[in-house]
Amino acid sequence: MTAAEPDPQEDELTKDVVTNEYADAEFVDNETDPDVEGGSQDTLIGIQSYQNFSGPLPHPALFGQYNEVLPGAAERIFRMTEKQLDHAIELENAEASANRRLLDAEIAAATRAQWFTFLLVLVFLGIAAYALYKGQAIATIGAGLAALATIAYALRGKKEPQDDNPSSAGDTELSA
Repeated sequence: MTAAEPDPQEDELTKDVVTNEYADAEFVDNETDPDVEGGSQDTLIGIQSYQNFSGPLPHPALFGQYNEVLPGAAERIFRMTEKQLDHAIELENAEASANRRLLDAEIAAATRAQWFTFLLVLVFLGIAAYALYKGQAIATIGAGLAALATIAYALRGKKEPQDDNPSSAGDTELSA
């Protein structure tokens, strides 16, 4: 068994097997294999290995090599990662603060609307009472209905905002 040597006349399939790099591989002589017909045929056996690492810092096995290339590089990478993390936390805090201010503004607007509705109903009931005192039946009914309409409008359910994305508004598909 011999190690593979780079051969410029290898076909493209063999180059793809070793990922465009020449690697140590073994050739197996299939001359004694009964399944192979006619003459000697060599088969290339290759093994590929991949590692994948994801994260804000380099893989721990590679981290020390940064200091070999540039002394202090590992510490600089740590500081850069910490600064990025602090920045991300700061942005999240700012977004949470803005959301809280928006929620507080919505609550304040709802409270003002409730007080305005209450005062408007009192005004209509006062007009209805005055019209009743004066003997004006039509004005009394009108003011009373206006007070009831104001209460009904205030008690109606708040409508949900419509979704601009038509695909999420009910995934009903017709099947053939």
